[in-house]
Amino acid sequence: MDMRNTWPATQKSEQGDVEKMKDKRFGGFSLKMYLLSVVPAVLLGVLIFMVSSVQLKASLQSMVESRLAVVCETVRSSYDTLIKGDWAYDESTDSFTKGGQDLYATYDLMDTIAASNNIHLSLFYGDIRRMTTILQDNGERLVGTNPVPEAVSKVLNQGGDYFNTNAVVNGDAYYSYFKPLTNADGKVVGMVFAGIPREIVTKVINQSMTSILIVTVVLLVLVVLLVSFLISNLVRTITNCVDSVVSMESGNLNVHAVVGYFNKKDELGRLANSINGMADKLKQVIGEIRSSTGVMKENSDALADVAENTNTSINEVSRAIEDVAHGATSQAGDTQEAAISIETMGMSLEAIVTDVNELASAAEQSQNTSKRAETAMGEDCEAGRNQCECRIQDPGSGERDQ
Repeated sequence: MDMRNTWPATQKSEQGDVEKMKDKRFGGFSLKMYLLSVVPAVLLGVLIFMVSSVQLKASLQSMVESRLAVVCETVRSSYDTLIKGDWAYDESTDSFTKGGQDLYATYDLMDTIAASNNIHLSLFYGDIRRMTTILQDNGERLVGTNPVPEAVSKVLNQGGDYFNTNAVVNGDAYYSYFKPLTNADGKVVGMVFAGIPREIVTKVINQSMTSILIVTVVLLVLVVLLVSFLISNLVRTITNCVDSVVSMESGNLNVHAVVGYFNKKDELGRLANSINGMADKLKQVIGEIRSSTGVMKENSDALADVAENTNTSINEVSRAIEDVAHGATSQAGDTQEAAISIETMGMSLEAIVTDVNELASAAEQSQNTSKRAETAMGEDCEAGRNQCECRIQDPGSGERDQ
């Protein structure tokens, strides 16, 4: 199969599916990242705002309490310093005095202190308000009224201080502070009251809470923008990496994973660089494979020719084998006849060997006979020679014998 033809077809058939999956997959991932980052930041901001609001409210109340306590002490110290003597009230004449001096004549002092501190002041003799800076709707001073019962118990009866965050005076709620007024014998005879309308304190608290809320919202917006930027950068890098891998899976190696600005040296940056390097390496390998495929095709064509020639040779060899088989069959018959002839020849050879053996025995006997004859002839020759020598030595005997 030619890879150069199948690869582009596969790439085109799967590219559409890859594009369709992008928005669906990474939209959900981006949403999860935003939820994991922004939602905790928002919840943390809400929690900080609530905690700050509670602490702010408690802090402002503590400040108001301290301020009212200081003012009460200032009023009491001022009267004790300016006017010596005991506190007294004559109900028959409605005279309120200290050391015999008329206290009503000191309203200017009380009004000045109240105005400079933006609060209201009252002086109680017993549990009755005898002097005050609080005005009624008709413009007259609110005198002859009673404090909250807790103030009577805490201050008049126990001689302590008392702070209330919701004391109602003339129909209005006040942050109020009470301190005892004592005579020289230490007896508590009245109270000094310093109060500020709850509405004013609430307004200050609300303004402060609004400021905190604005700061919290601005910080949350900045955090969300920063997180959004970082998430966008992160998701862009991850998306590019995944898209590159998916494209490579579908057969497209012309990819380049883009790294976000803040991810160039982190794990995502190394991942993107690795993907790009892998794509380049795969393109190199596939290029080498394509080159090898061309060479293999040429070698395949050559092998096909060799195979065809080999097939022809095999057919010729097959025909030769058939001829050899026929020849072998004929040769088998000749071989059988030759075997019979060889067997006959063997028998003849055995007879010849027997005759040869007999001839060898006869030859041996002849040799023995020849040796005996030779011996005998030697002996006769020796005797003849001896006899001749005797005749040579005695010629007369021969003649005599004749």
